[in-house]
Amino acid sequence: MFYRLIFLPSPHPKGQHPKSFAIDLLHFLKKDLSLLPIPSDGRPATKRRVGHIDSALEALRNVVRSYPGTELQCVGHFDALFSILDMDGYDDLKLRALDVSLLNLSMFTLFYFDFNNYVNSFQVLRSTATNTECLKDIHASKLLVGAIMLFRSLPQAYLPLIEFLNHVIVVNDLLKEVVYTGGLVYLLEVIATSEARDVRQAAVGFLSRCLANPQVGRRIQALLSQFLPAIFPETIRDSPEAFLPLFESDHQNPELIWNQICRDQLTDAVTSMSQKFGEQQAKNRSLRWTLPDAFSVSYASAMSTSLLSQGLLKETDLVSLESTGGLVVVAGVYLHLYVNQPGWMLRQPDVFLDSLMAKLLEVWPAQLL
Repeated sequence: MFYRLIFLPSPHPKGQHPKSFAIDLLHFLKKDLSLLPIPSDGRPATKRRVGHIDSALEALRNVVRSYPGTELQCVGHFDALFSILDMDGYDDLKLRALDVSLLNLSMFTLFYFDFNNYVNSFQVLRSTATNTECLKDIHASKLLVGAIMLFRSLPQAYLPLIEFLNHVIVVNDLLKEVVYTGGLVYLLEVIATSEARDVRQAAVGFLSRCLANPQVGRRIQALLSQFLPAIFPETIRDSPEAFLPLFESDHQNPELIWNQICRDQLTDAVTSMSQKFGEQQAKNRSLRWTLPDAFSVSYASAMSTSLLSQGLLKETDLVSLESTGGLVVVAGVYLHLYVNQPGWMLRQPDVFLDSLMAKLLEVWPAQLL
């Protein structure tokens, strides 16, 4: 318990050699973590060791927070912190380890976060310096997948995990790792199924930052568009605060047909994909998540049912729709509805007109044969 006595009573610890102390803590963690039974057996001796490890993690967090530059001592030791994320039966330690990792990464960004309501509370963090060495070490060590897998195993870690990833994605290679280790589909599952609105909004905000990336953002938007109507990824990118109200409401207009049946279909699709990939990933961590170009969540049935109920489609129209693959959509506009609502103000009329002319030029030669 000496870790708490030295580094908890004062917000500005008085250790004379913080860097060497951080190294000692890391060595202690590596040694004692290797002695923990997996999964936890709940025995008194194990609980005592867990308490010592928790104290060491908290002391490490405090020394890093109080002495800028000491986070560099973690380079080469992130494997110990990330190994905790894989330990069955030690959820409190996972949260503590994530807290320590987040604090290390917070030293190189210019954002302010407040973490509450988790084990021993998360601290208010404000960055004071820049340092990319920790990120480079995490990427080089291929450790990020352990954090991403928490989306499947530790729901109470959603908020700190998302904030952790907010720091991570400043490095393009790590942003790609988030996507291809399953992070994108896991986040979609969180948005579709979580009952905590703050968690869902945090996930949307994170995706908005991903979409803003000049190198990877367009690819991520294309992937999201295979799950959602185009207006949703655009809203996440441009107005993330407006996404959830749009997503949760029913709509039937030329640019969006969306209702509870559509939401249920999305939930079923992402939950099934997330579960299947998560099970495979648990057996093979090097597995990469991929999405075939031909994949899309089909909302045709839900849309047809909605239009039929409103008298905007006839039963005889369904045969034609089935033969053509569903409603005709040009630049995100449903032509069937736009013809019936010509006064509708389009969001991007110039894009629609260009796409419509291209569609006509594509179709007309075939019609003339």
